[in-house]
Amino acid sequence: MPWQCPLGPHLDYSVGIIGGYGFEVLSKLTSGSDPADCRRGQVIQSTRFRNGVLIENPPTADSPPGGTYTFGGQQVSVIEPPALIPQVGRVDEGRPVYGADNYAAVQNLQRALPDLEELYWWDSPQGAIPLDAPNTRSEADILIAYVEGGDGRCWCRFELKQAWDGNGGTGTAAILAGENCSLVQ
Repeated sequence: MPWQCPLGPHLDYSVGIIGGYGFEVLSKLTSGSDPADCRRGQVIQSTRFRNGVLIENPPTADSPPGGTYTFGGQQVSVIEPPALIPQVGRVDEGRPVYGADNYAAVQNLQRALPDLEELYWWDSPQGAIPLDAPNTRSEADILIAYVEGGDGRCWCRFELKQAWDGNGGTGTAAILAGENCSLVQ
């Protein structure tokens, strides 16, 4: 059974003060589908502040591959390492720019079960909360998670916002657009 990552904030004191906002992606496949035949992945834009100061984003993941993708008739550009994850709202040549954020290969998934006809992964954008005053961290992410194959396609573009201090955190999630997509809270 995979680790259950309910939508919402979590705080981890086991390795210092780490705050994050977890979510799960579950794709129900058409009967008889083979998860290995599906193309899937996740891309991200992120803006992060520590103690009110904008901080540099980490590098993008190695997958999904860079290039131009289309979601709901809108083209987006996906960049790969060594590029850093783009800030929320970045646009180049008229297209939103996202960083590769993994989950494109079977080994990146927490579950790919043909018998259950589903693909599943969980994610937890998170970061260290500084121990010095004023002890705050905030993050806004726009993510697109997608699965597509010969029998169909599903994708969700959603927004996560989180704010943390040494006492805990708050966060919100909202779907911005999608196809065969829903948000369960």
